[in-house]
Amino acid sequence: MPNFNVEDSTGRHFPELTDGAGVPDWIGALRTLAPADTLVGNAVFDVPTGHYTLHILDEDSQHEARLDLPLNFQNGSVEGPGVDLRTGPAPVKK
Repeated sequence: MPNFNVEDSTGRHFPELTDGAGVPDWIGALRTLAPADTLVGNAVFDVPTGHYTLHILDEDSQHEARLDLPLNFQNGSVEGPGVDLRTGPAPVKK
């Protein structure tokens, strides 16, 4: 599976990092999937805080999927689905 990249609002592209050491559930830089397989985990990008579009290519780079990665600021804090970009994911509640 090809590596991912993200695009910012100005059209700049940032590639996925190849070293995700220490990142929980990092999916790795080299990924092999059979047809109809799924992969769950985290990809790593070193980008400024902002709104991005994730670009995912098929194995032949013939077809592309784009996913919107919005980021919202409210009262000076970063808001996302259970993630504070300054401290990492929120602790799991038991």
